[in-house]
Amino acid sequence: MATAPSVVTNGVIPAGALSVVNFHPTWGDKETNKASMLRYIDEAHAAGVRMIVFPEMALTGYVSSSDPESAAYRMAVSQAETISSPITRELADKAAATGMWVIFGTSERIPGDAEHAYNSAFAASPDGKVISYQKIAPVEGS
Repeated sequence: MATAPSVVTNGVIPAGALSVVNFHPTWGDKETNKASMLRYIDEAHAAGVRMIVFPEMALTGYVSSSDPESAAYRMAVSQAETISSPITRELADKAAATGMWVIFGTSERIPGDAEHAYNSAFAASPDGKVISYQKIAPVEGS
């Protein structure tokens, strides 16, 4: 597998090469949150960062609800991403363009289930590939 020059694929990330972002996403507004994330990625890249980590549910804003009729529950399901959704691809393309790892949280569609979504972490590699990690329980919590 080919990787970009100087990409850390194992071992230790050098001091200053990791950025953890603490930001307050706009609830339910993926476009605004994506724009903020792209700015953070550009700033981190300019500073020599090689991996940037965004918070849980950064793309949609945090949500946890067990009530399928609630606005929070409906938002999480209706705005759920896949690893090939356009917004996810845009963030992955930025990861590839900058040679960085970009990790972010979002709700994720469950294949074949339009009523639920996972609370997932997506990782976009410096090669632009995306993988996801789903929490054991879907978005609705306990």
